Amino acid sequence: MSRYKDTMTRASLADQLRRNALHFGDRQAVVSYDLNSNRSVMTYLELDNYSDKVASALSQAGMEIGDRICAIAKNSLDYVALWYGALKVGMPLSGVNPLLTPLDIEDHFASLRPRVLFVDRVFLEKYEGVIKDAHSIELVVIADRDGDYKGKLKRTQKLVDLSHFDTMAPFVPNREAGEDDIAMIVLTSGTEAKPKGVMLSNRNYLIATIPSWSIDLSLTRDDRWLFVMPFFTMAGIGTMTTLTQVGATVVLPATIDPDRAIALILSEKITIMAQTPTFYLAMSKSLNFTNATVSTLARAITYGGLVPKAMLDAWSAVHPKILWGTYWSQSELAQVGTSGWFHTMEEIPDRDPSWIGRAMPALEIRIVDPDGNDTNVGEAIARSPGITSGYFNDIDRSEKLFGDGWLHTGDVMRIDSSGNLFFVDRLKDVIKTGGFNVSSVEVERVISQHHGVERVAVVGVPDPYWSEAITAFVVLRDNVVCEVDEISAFARERLASFKVPKSIRIVDLLPTDSQGKVLKRVLRSL
Repeated sequence: MSRYKDTMTRASLADQLRRNALHFGDRQAVVSYDLNSNRSVMTYLELDNYSDKVASALSQAGMEIGDRICAIAKNSLDYVALWYGALKVGMPLSGVNPLLTPLDIEDHFASLRPRVLFVDRVFLEKYEGVIKDAHSIELVVIADRDGDYKGKLKRTQKLVDLSHFDTMAPFVPNREAGEDDIAMIVLTSGTEAKPKGVMLSNRNYLIATIPSWSIDLSLTRDDRWLFVMPFFTMAGIGTMTTLTQVGATVVLPATIDPDRAIALILSEKITIMAQTPTFYLAMSKSLNFTNATVSTLARAITYGGLVPKAMLDAWSAVHPKILWGTYWSQSELAQVGTSGWFHTMEEIPDRDPSWIGRAMPALEIRIVDPDGNDTNVGEAIARSPGITSGYFNDIDRSEKLFGDGWLHTGDVMRIDSSGNLFFVDRLKDVIKTGGFNVSSVEVERVISQHHGVERVAVVGVPDPYWSEAITAFVVLRDNVVCEVDEISAFARERLASFKVPKSIRIVDLLPTDSQGKVLKRVLRSL
């Protein structure tokens, strides 16, 4: 029996999938490629039916609303179906990075206490000991149909593969999940801190994220998104959810590189994608990068750093009509953040590559000083119906999150009279040097304007005299010969003396996480 007296008004992400299957069931929901480039397609009707069987299996196994399910698996059609099956039962899903150590996985299991684990066979073998010792896990689902697993788990842990779902009857829920039930628990730490489990509800997405993205990113059911973000990230599970809620098509490659991306844009008629500046630059260097191969790509969102002039120059020479998007958000905001669009650097306010657009419709942002007074440059604080209800199993950090009714983002921004926002720095990345506070992003912005610089990252390195010495790590453009002294002189002409790097190091690559964001903690240790 439903807890809702009138099921006509119930709102959940799973309900919307059912409606999509009803209204345009034959449209492609997910297109997936395996490692052998075999192509598989799942329509909205097929996704609804498949996820119904997953939900039925979970329900028969005794799973209830609020029970957690963890996934250690690569992006796939089956992962999407599992996600929606979990939503139908009301089980929050938490994706786990498969690159983590067994000790990290053990910590996650201890905190989340999942009853179900969805896992690729290779990761089941890698983490077998940790999984076997996880007392909360009762059901292990192998993400293939290749038969029995030869390893050993506890006798109390039931092991099935995907064929287990094939014989399931249609899902008949004992109690439907509703808008206030938790849909996902996203493990996030940015690039610095110990992971937090961000709890996001059906309501967060239904009334905040999906409307905001539909308006500001102009998402429609005609869009085909080349999807490269892993589902264990907020960008991954969140964006996939939004796309399938609006009826767009998610194109999932098994692996991605610049040439593969170009080939898929051409063959799948991709209209939109999101990637880091590093990846777009790498695409532009491919011999296959021509107007004919990328012309269907109408919009390209960039994230994870400043908008580099080198990237815009390379793409405008081949595809001048492409519309670039800049974007900012945090997991705690359920991807409701800021966005802005432009064709060239000249269309960016103040021609400032740190521009991150304006606040989305469902978000309020204030820029405040340390005393909470509004100012032009300061910490961004936000409120929105998309904000998390807190961190799972972490009361202390949850209480700090809502101290004064605003989410304190930890990001320093500048705001102009038109509401345009410019990213200044993470509070923790502001460099304290010689008694001054220096924005690492400001220094990066200046050095990136040098004709020979492709990418740059700036950090503060502990120093007995300066407290922190400003240090720049620079990746040069291809076939460019440039000396450190030249870059240093360029910076001295454009920065106050105390902001000029004490050290500039030429490197081949910058260390990045799985989404291409620079790992500054690694740079500080070099």
